[in-house]
Amino acid sequence: MNDSQQTSPAAPAWRLVVPSCDAYNDAWPFFFHFLFRFWPEVPTPVYLISNFTTFNDPRVQTITVGEDRQWAANVRVGLARVPCDRVLVVLDDFFPNRPVDHARIVEFCAQATALDAKYLGLDQFSKPNPPVPGTCFSHVTPETNCVGLNVTFWRKDHLSEVCEPGLNIWAAERRLKSLA
Repeated sequence: MNDSQQTSPAAPAWRLVVPSCDAYNDAWPFFFHFLFRFWPEVPTPVYLISNFTTFNDPRVQTITVGEDRQWAANVRVGLARVPCDRVLVVLDDFFPNRPVDHARIVEFCAQATALDAKYLGLDQFSKPNPPVPGTCFSHVTPETNCVGLNVTFWRKDHLSEVCEPGLNIWAAERRLKSLA
């Protein structure tokens, strides 16, 4: 599948991105098996960021970034090749284990886009932060700075800002917390 392929007419204005590297390619068959099993409506193509190795599935578009330059630099290079301004990021070691509520995900991402949110942690909904009026979202505050990278929705330019070259995934998460 190439970048010129279109998603279905009802596809949302964001893309699912799975940042990874060749060292984790043994997990990809399991990750994608469970992703497509538990989220059959997932917008495709799903973008997989890797170094040199590709994943052979017509629903997956592999973006190869070349030599490993740490997690953040690889993600930044790969993001530049994802054809949209918003991305839903799922780490490749967070295997879906129950059905995904597609309509709910689409609604959350639409609300975050309408609010021009930089970041939405989709696994953070029960945190005790101040609510954003008219949504089920919470603000990130210094007192309740609970952010992460596991399952997240981003304005792509903000994720690129978080992904400062030279940072591994844990340092990128610390940077996200400092920017929040």
